[in-house]
Amino acid sequence: MINNKWKHGKVSFKLPEDLPINFFTTEMIYYIPMTLDPDIGEEICLAIYDPTDFIYTLKNTKPLDLFLNVGVVKTSQGPLLILLFYVPNYLNPSDPIYGSDRPLNPFDDAGLKPWFKLADQTHWHVILVNKELELVDLFEFENVFKLREGLETGINTVKDLKHTNYIPAVSEYFTNYNMFDILK
Repeated sequence: MINNKWKHGKVSFKLPEDLPINFFTTEMIYYIPMTLDPDIGEEICLAIYDPTDFIYTLKNTKPLDLFLNVGVVKTSQGPLLILLFYVPNYLNPSDPIYGSDRPLNPFDDAGLKPWFKLADQTHWHVILVNKELELVDLFEFENVFKLREGLETGINTVKDLKHTNYIPAVSEYFTNYNMFDILK
């Protein structure tokens, strides 16, 4: 495990300048390799991008808790690993305040590598990004998400199935499922 707990108090961060143009294409959660602390080096941060004022609702949500479910969905184009990130609504548990599902190709080692790196950090840093691509806030969560176990279980579940034709599989997934289906 990489011990990346933040120990330097309140500071200001900016997004990495080398992010590709149009990196944020839609409202969802992204991973970004970043160096927050030079003593630790590069880590994987999560960025919640929302170009609407809802990003400020998230910033002001108290408590802001982050949850993760990992699952497998079979499509006609092969299986997908699904990472479902959500912020619960304690007043209405069946209706999360925020959710983002990330389909992953379970046969793409390079595509899974950053998620395994995230899984091996003691803390997850989640940044909120607005439409001007400014950091609205940064949150730190102790890594209790069991992402590595979820990824490994999912990969082992599908290892004997046909490899995934990723783009059509993702299209089929978003046509047939929504975040609430996966949350259930």
